[in-house]
Amino acid sequence: MGSIKYASLHSTSRLIVVMGHESCGAVKKAHEKTGATGKALVEAAAKENVRMVIEQISKETEALREMQKRGELKIIGAYYYLESGKVEFWV
Repeated sequence: MGSIKYASLHSTSRLIVVMGHESCGAVKKAHEKTGATGKALVEAAAKENVRMVIEQISKETEALREMQKRGELKIIGAYYYLESGKVEFWV
């Protein structure tokens, strides 16, 4: 979080992209610990994780939230499909 804040406040970085990806091993492992499995579940959880991180960045960093309000910073989500190479962006 510190690196994101520093880059946005002290450089010309005005876009933060939070990207998840298909077949995320970390998400899969976390769900296996709760007994939950299945490709669709893992993919949905990986996408939800992106949304949660975007929300966390805005909530926990007042300076970035203020930059967003003034239109000086944009935080978007993205999801990378490994097999096709496609990236889906959420604005």
